Amino acid sequence: MFKQLLTVIFVLTVIVMTSTAESIELCGVCENKKLQSCSSNAGSTKCVTIPLQKCFTFDDICTGEPYGKAYYIKSIARGEVDGLEYPSVATCKDEAMGISITQDCDTCASGTTLKCNSGNSAYTIQIFSIAIISTLAILSI
Repeated sequence: MFKQLLTVIFVLTVIVMTSTAESIELCGVCENKKLQSCSSNAGSTKCVTIPLQKCFTFDDICTGEPYGKAYYIKSIARGEVDGLEYPSVATCKDEAMGISITQDCDTCASGTTLKCNSGNSAYTIQIFSIAIISTLAILSI
């Protein structure tokens, strides 16, 4: 009974850990340094990785010019990204003048798509391997 309880607790912990991404990717289709519409197939897809729970600014994905605004991604829950947009990194660090933003994962809005499992695949495989080995060890006790 005790072994089974430990196994269940451990497996649930692993599931929670592997479902949490470390970053998201903001992607868009660019042609002639201009962001294309959501339905466009012309041009090339360009992405920028945005870490979670850190003030982050990046260059425009199509032009390479400084974008100026800063983003703080609070969480990813139920397939939705929840965050804040700030006028600058300084206002982000001060948590001042943030505008709430939300967007569903893998859904295009205003020409951009958020990919929500970025930076997590290798981490997930490591945790999954540890979970299997640990579960087998617990069951053999």
